[in-house]
Amino acid sequence: MSASSENSLQPILDLGAALTARLSLDGALGAVAEKIGELMDATSISVETYARDVDTVKRLAW
Repeated sequence: MSASSENSLQPILDLGAALTARLSLDGALGAVAEKIGELMDATSISVETYARDVDTVKRLAW
């Protein structure tokens, strides 16, 4: 694997490491939100689910 492709995979490897360090779904979702926010240089980010049958949104992590 070239150094260039290793560099492009680094964010994915970092996310994998962050996920393996979490013991709960909430912790894992928080890690995903945090890493995606870093990659996108976002000021805030949240992970939400939408239940179509009852038309509700539930925030899982932010």
